Amino acid sequence: MLRENVMRWTLIACGLLIAASGTPPRAGAEEEAKPWGPAPVAVERQGEHYRVLCHFDTSRIADEVLAAVEPVWDATVAVLGRSVEEKGRKEVHIYRGAADFAAADKQITGGHFARNLAFMAAVDGTAHIALQPELDDTVFARVGLSAVTLRAAVHEACHGALYQAMPNHTDQPSWLSEGLATWIADAVLVTQKLTPRAELDPMSSTRIVRVQRLLESNALPTPREIIFTKLDDVSFARRYAVWAVFFRFLVETQDSDFRRTMIDTAWRTGGGSTFGARLAKSLEKAWGKETLDALNGEFKAYVRALRPAWDETFRTLGIRGDTWTQMAWSAQNTTAWRVEPVGRKKFAISGSVELLYGTNPQMNVLLARRNEGFVTVAFRADAGVTILDYRTEGEVWRNVGWMDVPEVRVGNEVKFRIRVDGDQITLEIADHDPLVWTLEDVDVTGRWGVGAQYSSAGIWRGVKLH
Repeated sequence: MLRENVMRWTLIACGLLIAASGTPPRAGAEEEAKPWGPAPVAVERQGEHYRVLCHFDTSRIADEVLAAVEPVWDATVAVLGRSVEEKGRKEVHIYRGAADFAAADKQITGGHFARNLAFMAAVDGTAHIALQPELDDTVFARVGLSAVTLRAAVHEACHGALYQAMPNHTDQPSWLSEGLATWIADAVLVTQKLTPRAELDPMSSTRIVRVQRLLESNALPTPREIIFTKLDDVSFARRYAVWAVFFRFLVETQDSDFRRTMIDTAWRTGGGSTFGARLAKSLEKAWGKETLDALNGEFKAYVRALRPAWDETFRTLGIRGDTWTQMAWSAQNTTAWRVEPVGRKKFAISGSVELLYGTNPQMNVLLARRNEGFVTVAFRADAGVTILDYRTEGEVWRNVGWMDVPEVRVGNEVKFRIRVDGDQITLEIADHDPLVWTLEDVDVTGRWGVGAQYSSAGIWRGVKLH
């Protein structure tokens, strides 16, 4: 409808962003940080709006978190479009891993957010985030914050800002509270060039993919169902995706009066356990039943028109320009697939990979994704490069090729080129004879991607499809 509004609202959200470095401390005494969890605060950083408290000894992580979250308050106030009194710095707590996070979560909420590894405490608006995935300290010393921790910190900082700015924030229905926080967080991250725009960012892109799959299966909730919180048939992960994409739809397609009515109505509707139902009825009255029902077709068309680039399992891939950092949890391989298939039988993928320290250092280029399986070109530290043909039937992995490449080791960048010509694939690495192998019964036109083996991390540079 009015797509140009997205730029206007993004500029409103981010036009007041400020740098964390050199910000003078707020006048007046600071309240002592609460000793959440078993691990004491080891490093503290503070800017004009936020205090970051790391419950483990790392100045780099504390500095990066503060720089990322400091702009959130001004962006939040700008989106709300009204003067709001700031009541002191908002706290962001970072824990070294799941165990310390879980202990703090149990102390604050009784363990309600153990699955999330991040939350904002309704009792006081403090944000709590686990550093994730749990890898060796040398990995974080090399690359800093992981993409998933960065996004979680900014997202929960948005909740903290909304908690202070909107008295009823903790009573708001999730489509509004999560939608607002996700929209503001995305705008802040993109403006700071910490992530690309939504369709190109693996985490945001995967949200879109999940919602598009609901549409394809005729299971996409209507705007009425979302606003009236009728999402019982939608899974946990997909609910978050629906809330985020729906709120973005409202921002990008509806005019400023429509959006202002949404914020103003939420502001004055009060709070309490029945707030969600009262807000839904108030919005239905303010917008009109016909307008609300007409959004159904618009929402479907909007979702259908989105062009996400990535479909990711387990959020780990962070993209900043031509540099992609990918990490995996201790018991989970991770993959990030391009949504669009290659679509041709002759192509090449080139770039470089650097393996980082881990108990199982292996990074994978992925090819020929289809229902029957896919092909992996595995770069394993001190073990060269192995080509594996995976078949879903029987979950069979076949070793179809190996190249002895001593350069594939932790901390060393290895340039590669993978050429595909029909069923013949050639791996080229400088100073080594090419490895050529032939695939049997493999459609190479399918999707491609990158992956990290469990307990692994690595940096991809300049990876391109030719």
